[in-house]
Amino acid sequence: MMFGGNVHVITVGTYMTWNILETHETHSGYTFPISMFDIFPFSTDSDYHNFHHLKNTGNYSSFMKIWDTYFGTNKFYYQSLKSKIE
Repeated sequence: MMFGGNVHVITVGTYMTWNILETHETHSGYTFPISMFDIFPFSTDSDYHNFHHLKNTGNYSSFMKIWDTYFGTNKFYYQSLKSKIE
């Protein structure tokens, strides 16, 4: 819709496959030691998304935490990490 229907079918298929794989990994509850999604800056892992389900607040993005950082919706996550370290 955003591009007026002028998107190649392989582009759509690649995007959908990428999204499905990322969703499965994020919702698996397991942080894989090697993930293909770790190559992107601001990408999230399962721990980040688990906090969203555990506390039901913040961490709304499942792939790019830059938006949570921009809007300040992940401050409780970072506070909990800081309290675990101390």
